[in-house]
Amino acid sequence: VLTGYGLEHLLLQQTKTQLREQGFKEISATVNLRGFRHWLRSSSVLTQRPHFSQEVRAILAASCGSNSSLRFTDASGDDVAFSVPEQGQRGLEVSINGADAKHVRRIKLQEDPAAVLVLLEEGAMQIDLPEEVELLKLEKLCAFGGLLTPKMRQPVLQLAFEYLFWPGEGRATHPDVDFHLSRGADFVSLHWRAEESPEAL
Repeated sequence: VLTGYGLEHLLLQQTKTQLREQGFKEISATVNLRGFRHWLRSSSVLTQRPHFSQEVRAILAASCGSNSSLRFTDASGDDVAFSVPEQGQRGLEVSINGADAKHVRRIKLQEDPAAVLVLLEEGAMQIDLPEEVELLKLEKLCAFGGLLTPKMRQPVLQLAFEYLFWPGEGRATHPDVDFHLSRGADFVSLHWRAEESPEAL
């Protein structure tokens, strides 16, 4: 209703003035990239990136997919189940031998020997993978749950920058970012995994 009255600009200036009066010399804002996953899913982004390895493209595609669980018996004989809690909900859980599932905060995949290092809300564990379980399958499930491994950092940040500024006409395509930039802010950086809630990629 208030569009066109310049109220946003007035409120922003008042906030800046108040913060400077309190002694703040620099003021910064962080913006979540809502819509980034939808952009990945709805555009031909992944097929137009031949410089990304086939593995990277497969993991990014899986982040928009629907594979929600992976079960196997690990090298110690324990029954391991990784799963995304509910259809459409982000996050990853792990259950050992049918025990209550625990939320996975971080995950690291090790190739030789094949193992998974899992950081939980409380504690951590290492799961040694049997030969028949491919690391890529688990990495795809992690991507679907919103947990991307460190090797995905550069491709994801590159795509996030394109999402923000393509086609490069001096304005950000993301409305929240454009709001700040059009009022004199500077774009400083993209932060890898700054948001770790279940809604994040």
